[in-house]
Amino acid sequence: MNKLEFTQEEWGKIENNGTYCPALFNSKYIETDGGIRACCVQKLKGEHYANPDSYNTEQLKRARKNSLTGVKDPSCQWCWENEALQTRSYRQGLLEATIQWKSNIKDNINSDYSITDPNINHLDIRFDNICNLRCRYCSIIFSSSWKHETDLLEQELPIFNRIKRRPVDTKILNSVSDINVILSDLRTVKKIFFAGGEPLVNDKHYEVLEYLIDTNKTDIEIVYNTNFTNIKRAIPYWKKFSNVLVGASLDANHKRGEYIRKNLVWDQIVENRRLMIEEIPNVKFAIHATMSILNAYNIVDFHKEWVNEKLIGPTDITTWNFISKPEHYDVKNLPDHHKDKLKVIYQNHIDWLKSTNHSDSTFVIQSYQGLLNRLDLKRNPFFDRFWEFDKWLDNHRDENFFEIFPEYSDFTPHFN
Repeated sequence: MNKLEFTQEEWGKIENNGTYCPALFNSKYIETDGGIRACCVQKLKGEHYANPDSYNTEQLKRARKNSLTGVKDPSCQWCWENEALQTRSYRQGLLEATIQWKSNIKDNINSDYSITDPNINHLDIRFDNICNLRCRYCSIIFSSSWKHETDLLEQELPIFNRIKRRPVDTKILNSVSDINVILSDLRTVKKIFFAGGEPLVNDKHYEVLEYLIDTNKTDIEIVYNTNFTNIKRAIPYWKKFSNVLVGASLDANHKRGEYIRKNLVWDQIVENRRLMIEEIPNVKFAIHATMSILNAYNIVDFHKEWVNEKLIGPTDITTWNFISKPEHYDVKNLPDHHKDKLKVIYQNHIDWLKSTNHSDSTFVIQSYQGLLNRLDLKRNPFFDRFWEFDKWLDNHRDENFFEIFPEYSDFTPHFN
């Protein structure tokens, strides 16, 4: 197979063409069900599931060609939407990292846009869907704890089949039964992103850490997306690595946080953060909030509370992961009077962030600005048709939406 050839000048133009994404060439995302994509936000149809040539499917080759030639591939829509909102996209973040890693991508692209023996610099892996939480906007695909409710929902609530993200196989998923299948990727890896399920309760995650320790690769970047409920087992491992970022999936504090992420105990979360500060102060920590109507009013209070309690710095949070399904959770679908209130809250918070004079505040300000911009998107006037889902969950979980979120008292008719 002939290789594509690029001069240094040609490649420089590609890197700045607005569509080039290194994830398509040096990144691998392994989902809980064994699916393989370039990254966790890429949307492929059907053929992304593991097969002998799963890194060179027709869709991936088409996306690579489009990336190089200035065409916005439809499978990368998530990044195009974030960039339109002026929020830092996955593509932009990995582009900066790849330049820093001095990744040699241009000499490893075949004429049909396949890649032979790819040098995986970025590995994003979810070993299984084992998780102890039942977050409101999650599913059995990423949390085994959703199994019982998923079975009941499919029987009792027909509308559920319209709001779930894709057909659900209600079983314990296992993407990698033997870590030997990813050892070749670990040869060239610069960064590993662990998620799940819940990675910190997964034995294979610790096998990978042990392999990296045994092979003297403790200087690679390790990043987590964790619900932050179980960290004690990981702390002795993290002490041996020089570049660890614990990204905690925390969306709101106190009762709101517990409602959004069912089975979470807020006091335990605070205790875990204090334990990190005491035992591993050099391990980086950040809140990776998933934004929805459920935390739209609270995220600013949560952010400031943890800054005031010295649990995080002002810039240790991102809010760019927006919920779009179920639709009634999407902040863009809030009624205008709520949007108007939130715009004032977010703008005041941006002003507060600017007043802290942190030199690295650009990213977090951009994150909140993206949230502001999302509020300007066109509202779906029929978004309230899906409230049956929440009424059903409240009933089965013995919870009450309006006790936790009194700011939405005007939504009461939708629950009647």
